[in-house]
Amino acid sequence: MFEDNVPGKVFAPSSGAYRFSKNRKLKTDEISSVFDFRRQFSSEYLRFLVRPNQLPIARFAVIAGKKIVRKAVDRNYCKRVVRELFRERQNCLSGMDLVVQVKRRFITAEFPHVARDFDYLLSLLDVKAILPRVS
Repeated sequence: MFEDNVPGKVFAPSSGAYRFSKNRKLKTDEISSVFDFRRQFSSEYLRFLVRPNQLPIARFAVIAGKKIVRKAVDRNYCKRVVRELFRERQNCLSGMDLVVQVKRRFITAEFPHVARDFDYLLSLLDVKAILPRVS
């Protein structure tokens, strides 16, 4: 598995920096508060709903509804892909609660398009976008 495996030395497959721990997952009432905040950005495959939090980490939830992605296998794949995209990019999202809603079913061949959508939506997130609106 590891090319430079030296006897007596332990190699970890990944540093803990990109782990997706339980304290990064939003709970039901926290998801509702993100929806109530009403800051959203959409693309072809995904919709981001964001809300600032007072924590040094980003918290996250994925929603893939049965009406959009009918089969459980496909829903799980969509959620797994979005979780992985978040995990790789979570360091640039500190101080935010993020709910990602799958808008359209996607398959393995469409992964590059979904990753591009995710990155595009991340580029739309800036400090002005998540601050409360002034009426």
